[in-house]
Amino acid sequence: MKTPYIGFFRRAAAFIIDNLLVAIPPLIICLPLAAWQAHLWAQLPAGETQNIAQMSMLIILYIVWQLLSAITFWLYAAFLESSAKQATLGKMLLRIKVVDEKGQRISFLRATGRALAKVLSYATFYIGFIMAGCTKRKRALHDMIVQTYVVHRDYQPGEELPDTPSHPIWMGIWTFIFVCLAGWTLWMNWQEAAAAPAQEAAARLVELSKTKPPFTSPLREDGNIYFRHADGYRVAVDDGYNTTLFLPYGGTDVCCEQHASTKCKATGIPVCGK
Repeated sequence: MKTPYIGFFRRAAAFIIDNLLVAIPPLIICLPLAAWQAHLWAQLPAGETQNIAQMSMLIILYIVWQLLSAITFWLYAAFLESSAKQATLGKMLLRIKVVDEKGQRISFLRATGRALAKVLSYATFYIGFIMAGCTKRKRALHDMIVQTYVVHRDYQPGEELPDTPSHPIWMGIWTFIFVCLAGWTLWMNWQEAAAAPAQEAAARLVELSKTKPPFTSPLREDGNIYFRHADGYRVAVDDGYNTTLFLPYGGTDVCCEQHASTKCKATGIPVCGK
């Protein structure tokens, strides 16, 4: 007997299409806001004031983006999955729809619950979505929470929703792969974040070395201290590692001065003298 349920890859294709469509409204609204913020930055004097304003504006833009994305996602999924088509545009293109435990069209309230439950499928590093390919009746985590099923478009209410075998071994394999990928991504992001203060300070040190006339007294910017020595320019970076970067006179390559408590490797900048 042909199963009425839709497997993982077809659902994944619909998921990708829907996410691309949902991203369009926030993008249309946020791009002009970003351009306006860039214009405001250009009007500010360089230095700490500009940096504080930039950070504040970026935080505001990020909050607006997240709110618009959440509202768009909710309305898009809830209205379309509770409509006569019982499907988002991505699902319509893939000829699939969402039904309740009786095979009936779901209500707007249940469609809202399904959209909210997807937060847990995201929070589990997408494992909640992978479950659609490995569980009985091909249900993702959010389907289990609100008791919904994703079926072929030609499925009719009243038809059977039979049990199907689960695949715990594949579930374990895919979970292991995604946990490893998530761990690697978090590690790379942490390394990038740890290196960012030193990388930014190095770029600023090169920039300051080219000023005419060259600065003479120490400069403090964003917690970093830039100063001149007899052999070149240095910056004490405010990164928690006691990092000191060095740029010789006439040079363009910044290096990291290795000390007992310094973690030059974390900065991504080569150690001086090596």
